[in-house]
Amino acid sequence: MRAIGLPVPVANQFLPSRLKVVGPDASHDSVLLYVNTAFHQARKVGIEHIVFGSGGARYVPDGFSKAAARQQFVELLRKMAPLVSNYGITLCLEPLRRTETNFLNTVPESLEIIRDIDHPAVQLTFDIYHVLQEGRGAEDVLLAGDAIRHCHVAEKRDRAAPGVHGEDFTSFFAALRSVGYHGRISLECRWRNRAAQLRSAVREIKRQLSIS
Repeated sequence: MRAIGLPVPVANQFLPSRLKVVGPDASHDSVLLYVNTAFHQARKVGIEHIVFGSGGARYVPDGFSKAAARQQFVELLRKMAPLVSNYGITLCLEPLRRTETNFLNTVPESLEIIRDIDHPAVQLTFDIYHVLQEGRGAEDVLLAGDAIRHCHVAEKRDRAAPGVHGEDFTSFFAALRSVGYHGRISLECRWRNRAAQLRSAVREIKRQLSIS
C-alpha cells in the first residue's frame, strides 16, 4: 500500500472458504479469532468497510436446513458486530448470485438479516452485477435505502467493465442518488486489458452518472 501511494478504504474477499460460517462444520470461534486479527490489521491501514461476500464460507451443504443455517449466520453476526464496531469498521453484507453460493442471493434476503442484527456495524454492499444476474433491478436500491454502505458495478454480460457491452446503469444511479447514497462505486469486473479498459470504464461511469 505504501508503494502504491493510494488509500485503500474498502477491502473484499473477507473469509476463506475453509472457514465455514454455516452447516455442520461451522466453527464460529475460529471465525471470530480470524475476524479479530483481520480487523486489527485493517484498522492499521485505514480500511473503513469490509465486504462480506465469501460465498464458499457461507455455502449451505446439501441436506442441511436453510433455516438452521440462517440461525447460525445471525448468531455469528450478533457476536461479530460489537467486535467489528470496536475497530471503527463497517461489515457490508453482499448478496451473491446463485452460481456463487446458495445462501443470501438477493437484497431482500440480506436486508432481513441486517434488520435482525440491528447493529450499525453490519450493513449492505449493493452489487449491481449480482442484482442483474438474479433478475432484479433498481427497485432493490429503494428497498435497501440507507443500509447501503458500498456499491460494486459490472456489466451483466461477461461481468465486463462498464462500456464494453453498453449496459445501462442509469436507473441504479438515479435510485442511489434518491436514497442519499454518497459512497463509492467500485469497478468489480473481469478485465481483458485493465490498463486499456480502466480509463474508458471510468469515463462511462461518469457519463451515466451525469445523466441519471
